[in-house]
Amino acid sequence: MDFVVEPSDLVTVGLLVLLEGVLSADNAMVLAVLVLGLPKAEQRKALRYGIVGAFVFRILAIWGAYY
Repeated sequence: MDFVVEPSDLVTVGLLVLLEGVLSADNAMVLAVLVLGLPKAEQRKALRYGIVGAFVFRILAIWGAYY
């Protein structure tokens, strides 16, 4: 079986990478705004949980889309 890469496939992958970057920046800004009212020690903890949660959600979403 031959594996052929079409130019449209490369464009799709490029757009997905760009979209992921934009959504990651958006998530970071939302998390930063959400933790502003917390004490410093709680801010770090909340940011850590938020970032880990975002990664877990993305992994589950990709896994769900694949299967």
